[in-house]
Parts: sequence; structure tokens; C-alpha cells
Amino acid sequence: MKPSIRAGALLALLVATSGHAGQRAPATARELYSAAVAREQALRAVADKPGAPLTDYRAAVNAFESVVRKYPTSGYVDNALWQGANIARDAFTRFGEERDRSTARRLLALLVSDYPVSPFVPKARDLLSRLEPQPAAAGKAAPQAPASASKPAPAPPPARGPVSLARQLGLGASKIVIDPGHGGHDPGAGGEGLSEAEVVLDVALRLETLLTAAGVDVVLTRRTDEFVALDSRPAIATREQADLFLSIHANASRTRSARGVETYVLNFSTDSSAEAVAARENASTAYTISNLPDIVRAIALHSKLDESRSFARIVQRSTVAQLRPANKGLQDHGVKQAPFVVLVGAEMPSVLTEVAFITNPQEARLLKTVAYRQRIAQALFDAVRGYQHSLKSAAVLPGR
Repeated sequence: MKPSIRAGALLALLVATSGHAGQRAPATARELYSAAVAREQALRAVADKPGAPLTDYRAAVNAFESVVRKYPTSGYVDNALWQGANIARDAFTRFGEERDRSTARRLLALLVSDYPVSPFVPKARDLLSRLEPQPAAAGKAAPQAPASASKPAPAPPPARGPVSLARQLGLGASKIVIDPGHGGHDPGAGGEGLSEAEVVLDVALRLETLLTAAGVDVVLTRRTDEFVALDSRPAIATREQADLFLSIHANASRTRSARGVETYVLNFSTDSSAEAVAARENASTAYTISNLPDIVRAIALHSKLDESRSFARIVQRSTVAQLRPANKGLQDHGVKQAPFVVLVGAEMPSVLTEVAFITNPQEARLLKTVAYRQRIAQALFDAVRGYQHSLKSAAVLPGR
């Protein structure tokens, strides 16, 4: 899961040229990860001996979590999540405190949902299933809570890491720009007599109807089969002072069996499939090589990444849950990242969702039906409303 050399080098150049002389740069992802590994090795050296305290286990877990919190897009994150989860699991096995099992499950769930291409995902899924709380055996009393505990501990909060400034300030999201991809002389991908531009416009109009009825202020980047330049779309969102930007697309693959849903945030890509999707969706851009430094800088300094990830996770979960009953073979490809031009410059949380593979015969046939398009619109509506609710929900505050 290491970022591409080109993106990494460009990002390093930007960081190097923007720093202040005489100031020590903050610890890099590699330095934080190496420190966490050293802490884990020290723990393993004494873990089997009497007296190794629980606090040492939790400190080792926290060291790996610091990598995730500070560098969520680095190539060390999936390793950190896997190693931190295993230490938490070992702590639970040794000391029996539910808090540590919950920590292990939280880290494993994040690894599976946000880093789906990681080689650790199959093992993470297996360990998750083995860490499921087991019901008390018949005839045996359930373990008693400590005398000081008058009620069960709260479930782990959905927010991970530091609370974003938007949540600290209690900000809402009342206006959304919906961006139906492609249009005009750019029909996008095609399959089974369908064009991506036509399908996503119909979904966007249906979504607008649902959101407007719920009192949400909606702006569309296009309402007809017209071409809108990629860089103009986020500019519309900025001009309209939108709180959210949602770009809707249909995916394509040379492999006709490829199917399912995936959601993207703006960042440098970390796998070849994301790079291929970005290359296809960016094909109509008018940018040239001379714009590359500005584009790289905009991606590197994207200040809404945390909120975009939060929105993307909700979009992905909602879409999979809503579509799977009607599409039994649907695959959940998770939340990914790629340098989509249509997201560059957006000054609000922004997400690009690929709602189906139009090149898959079964999904293309579903996309031809009004019922399935309405399901997609309903899923995206639920996601927007879910994200709005999450901004105001006390449940997103991290436990202390």
C-alpha cells in the first residue's frame, strides 16, 4: 500500500519547500511507525513474564494508532492497524477487559473498510469473526461487572482520531452540490446500450427530488445532456458556498465480471485499480503538464480530507446496504483515494462515488430499470442525511 514514487516525490518536494528554516519537521510516518515497532518489540520481550502491565499493551496500541491518526494516507497505515489490533487482542486474552477486545475490533473494522486492497484484509476479517463477543454458556452465570460499574461501557464511537474542526464547532451541512459525471460530447463509459452520462444524470435528478422534499438546498452541476468542464464543477460548488460536493459516476472495466460499488476521496492513489479509474474519469480535463505542480499542491494541502473520508464511508455503507438486496452479486470495494480532477479545488467535503459497473452485463441491465436507479438515489439520500446527522451527533465525540 505504498504511494506511487512520483506522487511521493512531488509531495516531499512541496513539504520541503514550504517549511520554515530552523524548525524541526514533525515526525514522519516512517519515524512514527518505526517507534511503534520498537515499542512492540520491547513489549513482546517481557509479555510472557509475570508483571507485564496492561498499560504497556495499551501504550503500544496507541503508538500504532498515532500513525493512523497523523498519516491516514501513508503506506504504513494498514500495517499499523493490523499490529495494533493484534496487541489489543493479546491484551484482551491476557487481562480479559472488554475495552481491549473493542479496540481490536475497531482497528480491524477500519482496516477492512478503509484499506480494502491491503493484504492484511483477509486475516483481519477472520480475526474480527473470532473476536465476536460470545453468549454465556447455558447454565453458567455471565461474568459480573466490577462493583463500581453501574451501567455497561458505551460502544466505541464511530469517529476515529482527532475530532475535526467542523465537528468541534458543531457545524451543519445544509447545502449540497450534486455532480452527474460526464455529459454532452463526453458520454463517459458505456455498456448494454447505456451511457454513463445518461444514467448518472437520471440518478442525480431523482436524488435532488428526495433531498429537496427533506428541506435540503440542492444545486446540480448539470440538468441536461451538456458538457461541463471538470474544473468548473468544484468551482460551482465553491461559488454556491456548498457544504458538500457529491460526484456520481458509473464504473467500467475490461473485465466484464467486475461489479459493485466503490467511493473515492481526493488524494494520491495507492493502488493500480484506483489509478485506472482516475485516468478514465480525468480523460476530459483541459489541464496540461504545466498545471501539475498546482494540482499536486492542491491535493497535498486538501484540508477537508478527514470530513471527506467520513462522508465517503457513509456513502459506501449506505449504497451497499441499499443495493445488495436487488443485486445479489454486488461487491463492496470500499473507500479508496485517487487524484480526481473533479474534486480538486473543492473547498468542502467532497466525494466521488462509482455506483455500479456499467460494463457488467447484470449491473447494466439493472441500471436500465427505474427501480434500481431509484434505489441508488435513495441510498445516496440516506447517506447525505446520515452525514448531516453525524455532524450534530454527540456519538461522534471520542471517548476519554
